[in-house]
Amino acid sequence: MKLRWTALLLTLVLCAGIFAPAALAKAIDTEEFYVYFEGDCNVRNEPGLDGDVMGTYKTGETAMFVNEASIDERGVRWYLVVIGDNLGWASSRYATLTNGEISPVYYEDEWEMSAYYEMKDEHLLMRMPDEDSAVLDTLEAGDHATDLGYFYFDDAGESWYYVTYAGQAGWIEAMGTIGVAP
Repeated sequence: MKLRWTALLLTLVLCAGIFAPAALAKAIDTEEFYVYFEGDCNVRNEPGLDGDVMGTYKTGETAMFVNEASIDERGVRWYLVVIGDNLGWASSRYATLTNGEISPVYYEDEWEMSAYYEMKDEHLLMRMPDEDSAVLDTLEAGDHATDLGYFYFDDAGESWYYVTYAGQAGWIEAMGTIGVAP
């Protein structure tokens, strides 16, 4: 009889694992590199409600995840994201990590940074470092984009720079640019 109860209990535990919602069982996967906003989200200068608001992402927008998370005193997870030319913290109550197959963002030390990049040919300023991303603007040969100190490598091994141009922050492919030192 004891063996039957043990077998029944084991079967129930296995079934519960099979039918449990995937979202509850899923831990943060290091393959996920951007944050999708499911609601309007204030981005703060530190993880938690005590941090100053740096800006807001709207529902449906995405931000680059900088591969760091923190849990506040209430147990809420906060993701470190790129916002404009800064880093800030977004609450998991309004944002989720998604598998967009975008590699991690790296930060350049000040001594490594260029003051700006000069375009040798036409470049598109992209919302995300991906050729299929939304185009924010077009830079012509000779235009300058200010280096914000972030870069990453895509699956093809191409590098992208995070820059500002005409008041907008976005990504440009590195090929065909020249970094000009400060």
